Amino acid sequence: MHNSIVFGFLINMVLTEDPNSELLSGLVDSVKEISMSPECRNVCKKMHGNLVRRIKLLSPLFEELKDNNEELSEEETKGFELLRTALDSAKELLKLVVEGSKVYQVLIFVLSVWLQGSKEK
Repeated sequence: MHNSIVFGFLINMVLTEDPNSELLSGLVDSVKEISMSPECRNVCKKMHGNLVRRIKLLSPLFEELKDNNEELSEEETKGFELLRTALDSAKELLKLVVEGSKVYQVLIFVLSVWLQGSKEK
């Protein structure tokens, strides 16, 4: 009987959790996953490290917003959902760079150099 009351309480807590808190928790989890990714040891090492470092800088912001318990506007929620999508894409890219073939890694490096050159013009 006691276990069913505790289980019911936990289910109720999960079902009534604030969607904003869930979104921000997901962002914090994404940053943690990216920061725990293995170090890159190839031609993309510097770019990989810079991206991971910059993503890690977002963690305090997400933690503060999560702890604040203030309601997010619809526009802010959409922005954070887009940011979550971007972080998930970055996580996949970092994984491919670390685990990908040498040809793929060189292709990524050449593409990034080309993009840097086009920004300078």
